[in-house]
Amino acid sequence: NDLVIGEWAIAIGNPFGFLLSNAEPTVTAGVISGVGRNIIPDASGQERGFYLDMIQTDASINPGNSGGPLLNALGDVIGVNSSIISGSGGSVGLGFAIPIDRARRVAADLLEHGEVRRAWVGVTLETGDTDRFGRSRDVRIATVAPGSPAERAGLRPGDRIIRVNGRRVATPLDWEARLLDSSVGQPLQLVTRRGEREQQVTITPTALPSLTAERVRALSDLQLVTVTPAIRAERNLASERGALIVELSDVARSVGLAQGDVIVQINRVPVGTAEEAADLLRRLAGGVARVIIERRGQYGSVSFTIGQE
Repeated sequence: NDLVIGEWAIAIGNPFGFLLSNAEPTVTAGVISGVGRNIIPDASGQERGFYLDMIQTDASINPGNSGGPLLNALGDVIGVNSSIISGSGGSVGLGFAIPIDRARRVAADLLEHGEVRRAWVGVTLETGDTDRFGRSRDVRIATVAPGSPAERAGLRPGDRIIRVNGRRVATPLDWEARLLDSSVGQPLQLVTRRGEREQQVTITPTALPSLTAERVRALSDLQLVTVTPAIRAERNLASERGALIVELSDVARSVGLAQGDVIVQINRVPVGTAEEAADLLRRLAGGVARVIIERRGQYGSVSFTIGQE
């Protein structure tokens, strides 16, 4: 968090190691070119996902450097080399590293819980005011999930989030980056504005509602949870009721179902809970099920035969 643009950066890795007869680690040097970089997928779709709050360096990073450390002049590890932006596939001085604080938090979660636990507070945000160049200056809360940590902390739609743990939030991606660096159960200190008045708000994130909800097994191939207002907000679902698929077998995948699908109807019978979906599928043993699902905001259908148990 205290990196200074222009300070020395040293990247250690093994670029093109499989092409060299003596695959020894290499060292390249440069400077910290930027901090807090949010990288979005390009228009071609070749880049997948978002890279948030990254460290930018011009120290040469090539294929094989990923996973190696980025150091400062004192030898402290400040990041984990991760990606580059390049038209040629080689280094052009636009390298990016994951901040070491985030890497340490992920490692701690894996050691303690066996998985990475994402912090959730239950708000969706929209861009607030912009400057004369059209750049976002702050973010505004669009919705607050019922029963969420945000609601318990007194946040309301229309509130503006100015800072989180002392760091400015200018865009929705900045907010996502702050959550990415947060831990479940560790309080966040927010500065918000309601009207003309700024206030300090303490909010304690929880794990994602879909991970803590009670799971229901359907047949032997699906694990479902009931869609609640909190899960609906977490997953940005259009459906108010249904059964969310959180785990499934290869057999279920082969018939067209996917993790994250919401079962809203089975053979024209509306599904309100995970238990209802499991019961309907069980009663269709030996028959054909036509399932209406929501997937990424769109509705479709999947038909398959259910074998006798």
